[in-house]
Amino acid sequence: MIFHSSNTSPYYNLALEEFLLRHTHEDHFLIWESSPAIIYGKFQNPWREIHVDYALKQKHLLVRRITGGGCVYEGPGNINYSFIGSGDFEDRGKNLLKIKKAFEKLGIALEINDRFDLILKYKQNAFKVSGNAFKNTRGRWIHHGSLLLKADINGIWDYLTRDTGNIRSKSIESTRSPVTNILDIYPGVTQAEVTSTLIKEMHSIGQYGSVVSEINDENITRYEQDLRCDDWIYGQTPKFSIEGNLPVKLGGHPVFLHMEKGRFQSIEVIGNKEIQDHLEKHFLGKYYTQQWEAELDKIP
Repeated sequence: MIFHSSNTSPYYNLALEEFLLRHTHEDHFLIWESSPAIIYGKFQNPWREIHVDYALKQKHLLVRRITGGGCVYEGPGNINYSFIGSGDFEDRGKNLLKIKKAFEKLGIALEINDRFDLILKYKQNAFKVSGNAFKNTRGRWIHHGSLLLKADINGIWDYLTRDTGNIRSKSIESTRSPVTNILDIYPGVTQAEVTSTLIKEMHSIGQYGSVVSEINDENITRYEQDLRCDDWIYGQTPKFSIEGNLPVKLGGHPVFLHMEKGRFQSIEVIGNKEIQDHLEKHFLGKYYTQQWEAELDKIP
């Protein structure tokens, strides 16, 4: 099946992917657009990758995938694609060759690098225009990625660029690469033409069958609920710690915050056990926030 999803919820579309992965046996191609969101890999620390508080303030959804890989900004100007199939998945580049061929029909030349990114070369520079993530499970696999067509490139870094020098974590970090919009380089092509050409190319292969806009199933609903749960969005974060200093009004003491499943596990204040006990009473068990120092001002 070819699924051209009419739903812009990243939770729904990732749940649809998981449903097709786990509950079907056919090969599928899925293409969809997302409402503003930041989607990160299963093994990542959102506080290390994202300005979490800013993203939430700007009404951007935070979404953890079931696949690995890095963090991507979603919203207008992005297209997401997914290949779902069975059996051997050694040559991941075969799927990207299908994407590459579709763009060639629009007069757009893309290349595939050794990290399975899609690259656009322009004026002796190489720009990443699509990253990918993968998952194998019980003889089935999923390979998905996003395409930068006309996204707010400058705005992306407001959400993803972070100074994380004080965070200690074994989480997977995103690899930062120079990026550009495909349609900034090829302004004569529209996003609608890209979508249409991708669907036509996949249909011409004869592998994926007819085009469907949206389906509903109780398993999709269940997977979507799981993706929306804070225990998944934040609680799947690997253990991490943060070191810094308390505000001057609290003595400026060195402080070490230890997090497990995204929540305060312990707080160590060097030089003042009374303040440490007070902070632990207030914060332990709560989800970490990057604005935690502002939270200190609310403590009576």
